[in-house]
Amino acid sequence: MALALVEAAAAGDLEEVRRLLEQGIPVDTRGRQGSTPLISAALGGHADVVELLLERGADPNSRTTTGHNALVMAASFGYREIFNRLVAAGARVGMVEAATLGDLDALSRLLAEGIHVDDRNRHGTMALIEAAHHGHLEAVRFLLDFGAEINARTDYAGWTALMMAIHSGYGDVARHLLERGADVTARDDEGKTALHLAVRFHWALNSRDLALDILDQMESVRKEMHSLIRMLVSHGAEVNAADAKGMTPLRWAECTEDREMAQLLRDLGAT
Repeated sequence: MALALVEAAAAGDLEEVRRLLEQGIPVDTRGRQGSTPLISAALGGHADVVELLLERGADPNSRTTTGHNALVMAASFGYREIFNRLVAAGARVGMVEAATLGDLDALSRLLAEGIHVDDRNRHGTMALIEAAHHGHLEAVRFLLDFGAEINARTDYAGWTALMMAIHSGYGDVARHLLERGADVTARDDEGKTALHLAVRFHWALNSRDLALDILDQMESVRKEMHSLIRMLVSHGAEVNAADAKGMTPLRWAECTEDREMAQLLRDLGAT
């Protein structure tokens, strides 16, 4: 029955959640990986279920076994209404959560309270990297202006803000980071550079089964990635850099049969 409450919350089934609570199932019961009904509802974007659970006393700061809480889930998926409700209920907002949502007011407040701009969360990431990850250009600008370390790396993979922006396909953020001096030669824990990630992103675009109505949009993104790759090289990216497995960007393009990218890399000097 306890697992049923977590599953009902995840599905957004408000009446079933209400019924199970009335049967006496604890509001903070745990499911798989330690997820509570509140965390599951926040992950699914079910604001009405979140509201009910909070009214019944759910702990807004409970975490899963991997360290995620409802606020992280809401921020990661841009559920601002849920985010604000959790904060009102006492959820603790850190720099990373505020940056994930691109909330400049929250970032300003935390910095004014003395929180360091490069404060890391328990997962070893920081505000600038998460702002880049989620494409919040204004938050990236704000954090850099406040002194955020532009080339700081995550603990878990060694990714920089530039790598994260490219991995997520936010060309405008990547360009701004390059203009502000991001290191294009930095390598992650597998020896990959930002250029490797740009080539991989381009391949992912080509490999998707796209609906006709978004093909034009994807073509625009593809052209943006071509332009960004040229910019990476013009800023000193090593076009023939090999990762820990000996894969260069060109070799990756060839192995994935991304002929368009392979030709672009050859034009830029790859061998």
